[in-house]
Amino acid sequence: MKALYSQFGKTVFRTSLIKRGILAAKYNSEAVQNALDARLGVDTTLDSPKIRTGLIIMAKRLDTGSPWPLHNHPGARYAAQDGRLLLTHVVRASTAAPTYFRPEKIAISSRDGSVVDGAFIDGGVSPFNDPTLQLLMLVALRGHGFRWPTGADKIFMVSVGSGSYRHTFSTAEIMKMVAASQGVRALHSLMDDCARMNLAMMQWLTTCLTPWVIDRAVGACSLTVLVVRNWQLLRVTMSFSMGNGFTMC
Repeated sequence: MKALYSQFGKTVFRTSLIKRGILAAKYNSEAVQNALDARLGVDTTLDSPKIRTGLIIMAKRLDTGSPWPLHNHPGARYAAQDGRLLLTHVVRASTAAPTYFRPEKIAISSRDGSVVDGAFIDGGVSPFNDPTLQLLMLVALRGHGFRWPTGADKIFMVSVGSGSYRHTFSTAEIMKMVAASQGVRALHSLMDDCARMNLAMMQWLTTCLTPWVIDRAVGACSLTVLVVRNWQLLRVTMSFSMGNGFTMC
């Protein structure tokens, strides 16, 4: 993997004075596609027997704004459609970070049975930049096909990340930013918030062996283990004159 990444870096991460990620994607998407084709095969589909384990690749469909967990379980509701997708196209879509690479156009079936083109980008700009919670939902919720029984004695999850870095600014720097820069900063912090929420949920729902500190208020969020089957959720929605409401447990 290290050798492959080093090889990718020499061919993929090349930019020019013209491509700055503003008017056009910063890096060449074709270089990524060619490298994936050479490594994974141009004809390998998501349901190919070459893939010898359960596999989920997190992407986001930008034209509809919806996260798409694309996986290879034959019993899934959309297995017939997703299984035909080319693996290299799905992987390329999951790497298409906005401004860095252009979206990947993939032909899919719409609700009325017609074939439409979807614009897919990196799943990192969805709530599942850290896909661990999505993976747990994938194996537990019936619609995805796995339908594994839950419990600490039945499921063991290992999350391997690539590190993280949070760039902070002073209040004075924020106040001097133009509106567009403030908007970009807000979007970046939203991705951080989603990752932190996923981490908190996973440490709350499970018996985490290596808990991280979520924040100074809740700490590592590992002392209280939520046993879902013994809980009941009561949703009470109250309407006010302004149309607002709240949910409580």
